[in-house]
Amino acid sequence: MYAVVAISFTPSQDIQSLFADVPRNGNADVCISLSRFSDTPEVSSEVVYWNVGTTALMVVFRDGLYAFQAHVENRQNSSCIAQLRLRDQDALRSMTDAAKRQSLAVDSYRVEIYAEDTLIQVGTAASC
Repeated sequence: MYAVVAISFTPSQDIQSLFADVPRNGNADVCISLSRFSDTPEVSSEVVYWNVGTTALMVVFRDGLYAFQAHVENRQNSSCIAQLRLRDQDALRSMTDAAKRQSLAVDSYRVEIYAEDTLIQVGTAASC
């Protein structure tokens, strides 16, 4: 199981440095090797933020000009949807808090939870 947390910002904002002051653990290559992307290590060049914790990992990619997409996975008890939902909420909170610190307006967000590659749950909001 894994979650995808997508967040978009209103156009004309500079979102390049969104993750500049957000703490991270590990390095991008280690994070990729522990994730569902381990078979495609070439994606590490597209990673803008990563965090490898004892219970979860998060890999964030740029998604167009005004958006990011975070992939969140449990590292312990990978099939527990309750823990995954906590982790995806942490990821969303991390991104929205970073946006607030930089006075960036979040346009919308979407959280999707997958079992293997099958979408099983979706949550959205606009004008956050």
